[in-house]
Amino acid sequence: MRVVFALMFLVLSSFCCAQNLDISVYEETGQGRRFGNINAEPGQTVEFFIHAENRNQDRSDDSQDIEDIEIKATIEEIDEGEDIEEEYDDFDLNAKQDESLSFRLKIPLRVRDALYDINIEYEYEEDGKKFSGSTDYFLDVDKEKQNLYLKKLGFRPASIKCNEISYLEIGLMNLGTSDAGIVITASNDELDFTLRRASFLEAYPGDDIYENRFAIKVPKQAESKPYKFEITVNDNNGNLLKRETAELDVSCLSEKTESSGQQQQQQKQQQPEEKEEDIIPSEQPKLQQREEIIVESSSSFPVYLIILFVLIAIAAVLLIILLNKKKP
Repeated sequence: MRVVFALMFLVLSSFCCAQNLDISVYEETGQGRRFGNINAEPGQTVEFFIHAENRNQDRSDDSQDIEDIEIKATIEEIDEGEDIEEEYDDFDLNAKQDESLSFRLKIPLRVRDALYDINIEYEYEEDGKKFSGSTDYFLDVDKEKQNLYLKKLGFRPASIKCNEISYLEIGLMNLGTSDAGIVITASNDELDFTLRRASFLEAYPGDDIYENRFAIKVPKQAESKPYKFEITVNDNNGNLLKRETAELDVSCLSEKTESSGQQQQQQKQQQPEEKEEDIIPSEQPKLQQREEIIVESSSSFPVYLIILFVLIAIAAVLLIILLNKKKP
């Protein structure tokens, strides 16, 4: 029996002391702090604060200080079944002191219209004793009945020439709470272009995404200018749900300019390319000619010398003959 009373005393004393650390949640508004559950919409960036307060009153008493406070906040199953968590560095609070911790997140687009649990776990030490606990608040995600989100819209490529094809890419997501039958229309009066497609989008977690692309060929005689296409999305009753525009830049050349450009390109391709080894400096032929002349004069010198020797030999022979005839 004493053991039971002892356990009850420990539990009650822990609960009592746990009240000295108060944990709550609030968000800032134009009128100040609003404590309680947090409201949000799909795709919205939300910031709320976890408020920790030491309710002890005597700051001169060190035993009333709360130390090594550790806090972990979890929003459960909000990210397509996955949790979003935030853990904070430990801190201390003196008596009558408080601290606010920011929790900032972007609400996923694909969520249910529901209350998501914000679970806050905490641990701390007071007067040499360790305590732990948890508290819960709610993140209230409010969705409209009909809400279409345009996740993709544009031409690829965004700039083309006449008689070429570009693709209009469209992506839609149903963020509403009800299924939606839709009619997509893309049109441009200047190009006399109209396209219509019907589709059906379920609410999350059903098949809530529509993605498609449509080929658009600009006529050859079109003007060079940007063309704006109007894209509308209506429900099956004709009610307008979404209206946007997408721009396609078109650049066209006249036939005369285009053929002239093609002829210049062909002539340029037909011209032979000059090679570096075929290019000879203008001074080089003169140098070659001078070298040839020098070679000719130097090669003719031995011929003259031989002729001179022959003439001297003939003269010597004739002189000997004449001398022999004069002898008695």
